[in-house]
Amino acid sequence: MQLTNLIATAALAGLTLAAPAPVEKRQGFQGQYTAIAHRPGAPFHGKELQAAGLHIFVGASGPAAYCPTSVGSACPNATDTVFAGGSMWVEVPGGQQGFTQTSGAWAYTQAHSAYEPDYLESAPSAAANGKIAGAKGEGLTACPVEGQEGVYQVFVEVEGFNQTHCTCFTARAKAWGSTNFGAWQYT
Repeated sequence: MQLTNLIATAALAGLTLAAPAPVEKRQGFQGQYTAIAHRPGAPFHGKELQAAGLHIFVGASGPAAYCPTSVGSACPNATDTVFAGGSMWVEVPGGQQGFTQTSGAWAYTQAHSAYEPDYLESAPSAAANGKIAGAKGEGLTACPVEGQEGVYQVFVEVEGFNQTHCTCFTARAKAWGSTNFGAWQYT
């Protein structure tokens, strides 16, 4: 009886080893990065993803950021939205964590808070090959923001995603190339 169990256990263990996770799921992008949208023919092709209003957008002119006057000239020059894994690369104590909301919206926490409203799963992040995807490998899509010509909110194509008039795209990580934070905090 014990020999039968041992053989069955060994066989099952072999099956587990026969199907390793894809490399891009096992290893993350090394270091901090900005994210660039890729969809030839789309108005946002080649543009950086930007943080604003606690969500991620493409087509915005830059990030929405804040730095207290008490920090003075030590404030980071917030010209880009910089990511570190699924988090925002910010200097504010406590940081800002990225996450995906139940609607599929790519969001991030308010500074000094761990509250993740309508949390569904971890934020998209970059794999070792630079491809950015949802926590479960889902694709990204850009949906036009009403009243803001050329600005699109970024969503993860999660199960039940139901936005309309959106454009699927891929995003790639571009190494930040600096040790400086992207911002004190993104707003």
